Amino acid sequence: MILSGIGPRYRVLWAAELVLVVAALPVIVWAHRRWRFSNLAAITTCVFLLLHLAGAHFGYNEFPLFADWREWGWSRNHYDRVAHLAYGLLIVVPVHEVLRHVLAPGDSLRLRLLIRYLAVSEIMGTSMIYELIEWVYAVSSSTDAGPMFLGAQGDAWDAHKDMALATGGAVFTMTAGGLRERHNRAR
Repeated sequence: MILSGIGPRYRVLWAAELVLVVAALPVIVWAHRRWRFSNLAAITTCVFLLLHLAGAHFGYNEFPLFADWREWGWSRNHYDRVAHLAYGLLIVVPVHEVLRHVLAPGDSLRLRLLIRYLAVSEIMGTSMIYELIEWVYAVSSSTDAGPMFLGAQGDAWDAHKDMALATGGAVFTMTAGGLRERHNRAR
């Protein structure tokens, strides 16, 4: 977090992006101490936070990796899309683990499926809340940081696509995890 704050492209935008990270860190630490995340959950959480911090540093709309894509005919910088997909792919892992601990699953297939469903639903809900926060910040900001934080880049369907990517990533991860679990049980 400290490194991302050294010379960010837009200081106000960087600060806005970090508000949720700073708010989430105590929750992550508390949940980890309470339930001891697996190494996979810890790694996926760290990878996502690093992706988010990189986006905060450079600005999601101007991330260097995708900057040249506009010259190839792309209408936008797609780092924002990558981050939303990564949110679903990666953060659903610790969410799934917390739900598994809270609901104390047995060997019931129904309960395991319910937990996977709830994990995907959590990603969908938090993704929607984040899009609403972006919208409120964009319409209430008196600077150019609002539209940049929103990240729509001229796409009227940006919020829908972002939520769909997060949902798709979560569904993919939960499906792959379920198939792996099924394979392991069969063995």
